[in-house]
Amino acid sequence: MLASRSLVIPMFRVRREDATPFSAADADRLVHAMRSGEPDEGLAHLSKKLDHLLHAMHVGGRLHVLSQPQIHAILYALRASGHDVPAPEAAAYNEDFLMTTHNADFVRDPRFVAAYGRGMAAVGGDYRFRWRVHVGLWVASCAVRLRGDFVECGVNRGFMSSAIMQYLDWNRLDRRFFLFDTFRGLDGELLTDEERRLGKTAGFNNYTECFADAQANFAEFRNVFLIRGSVPSTLPQADTDAVCYLHLDMNCVVPEVAAIEHFWGRLVPGAVVLLDDYGSPGYEPQKHGMDAFAHDHGVELLSLPTGQGLLVKP
Repeated sequence: MLASRSLVIPMFRVRREDATPFSAADADRLVHAMRSGEPDEGLAHLSKKLDHLLHAMHVGGRLHVLSQPQIHAILYALRASGHDVPAPEAAAYNEDFLMTTHNADFVRDPRFVAAYGRGMAAVGGDYRFRWRVHVGLWVASCAVRLRGDFVECGVNRGFMSSAIMQYLDWNRLDRRFFLFDTFRGLDGELLTDEERRLGKTAGFNNYTECFADAQANFAEFRNVFLIRGSVPSTLPQADTDAVCYLHLDMNCVVPEVAAIEHFWGRLVPGAVVLLDDYGSPGYEPQKHGMDAFAHDHGVELLSLPTGQGLLVKP
């Protein structure tokens, strides 16, 4: 989204004395002015400010509160500037920064609905991550055919892991699930200077103490081990030498690279590593760190339109 500067303009009101909101004609004028290639200091300044605001909203977790009219305005600006964007009403799926006309009937599958509902119960709400969870359930379904334990680093209250346990009917399996987290948000000591410049410190505002909530949430499941503390110092507490599923969602690069380095030798052949933030805007340090890891180990990373990344252990 950030690459198309014009797309955010219709969302905001211009400070005029009569407080008149943007009209379609206003949007057209600004969009076409930006496309003309003629230098305009005012428009360039406005674009930069709006880009910064949109990025701050993304990092702060507030993009999901955009109203339907605001989303339509974004799509209007994209269409007006020549992008081939489908109308919102034509979309088969429109959540989590992903809109597509491709088939998304998995969202109505009863087994998926039950698993997603269990994830919502864990956090007390809907993150609108259905396609992202769909990917996670597929990865877990592949993993359960292999030997080994499940590991997730970055749990919070357990949205993804709860959905997976529901989907796999966890208590019927002879598996262990190791869940690593501070259970109170990011560890600021592990943020890089680049992540601080990207505003990751604002991410602290999205987390609260939740260890007791997580304990209550996972109480119904067998062989689940909540390991509290900062990664990588806590990693040796998982007494496993065979891992078939590894999910990394810690929102910063240092612990994620440390985790995959720690578990790489323990991953069984065919195990899938699922990276939650690999392709998401604002998480470039994580992508660069994982790209370097993949290069050093001679493996390929698959980038998904959900923002996730996939890596298979040879």
